[in-house]
Amino acid sequence: AYLDRLRREAPDYRIDLHWQDYRGRTADLVRDQKEVTRMRAELCVRLMKEEPWDFFMAVFTGTDRLQHCLHPEVMRIHDEEAVRADALTATVRDYFVSLDAWLGEIIEAAGEDAAIFVVSDHGMQARDPSERFGQGEKRLSGRHVNASLLIAAGPGIRPPEAVPDLSWVERETLPRLGKVTDLTPTLLTLLGLPVGRDMDGEPL
Repeated sequence: AYLDRLRREAPDYRIDLHWQDYRGRTADLVRDQKEVTRMRAELCVRLMKEEPWDFFMAVFTGTDRLQHCLHPEVMRIHDEEAVRADALTATVRDYFVSLDAWLGEIIEAAGEDAAIFVVSDHGMQARDPSERFGQGEKRLSGRHVNASLLIAAGPGIRPPEAVPDLSWVERETLPRLGKVTDLTPTLLTLLGLPVGRDMDGEPL
């Protein structure tokens, strides 16, 4: 709906990176992915503030790309010693810190009356700890797993009985809420819209 405007105001906007072009240039991959993410986040905030909306969705692919290509570094971003010792790990952590700040700006732009969902359609785990992006036959150090993440807050969202410690999260310690297919019925219910009888999921 806003394609002409986006072409005028963000002529350098990129939907995604072709990560295969970055073999041997991992620092460049993180740098360019951060720029793609920054432009998307800033554009989201602008549209939310200037255009009418009742449902707003944005996809940030950078976390997936970095975990595929740089999974060992991603897993060390909470290790202060590793961050000090390795420039690439520090650069990867800076990406996630920046993304967190940009998400905060999007949430602030949404306003207090908005229900916020942060969702992943899959999780990640190490493919081979010895692999590095661009080396060996496997090429990628991280791979998908079925477990995904859902964080929700706002009007209509039931708060947890106890707030979990999010400083370090193990998959096994998180409650199982449902399935990925439950997300759309949940959103429709919050919007006051009917859930299709042919949908596989149900409201959470």
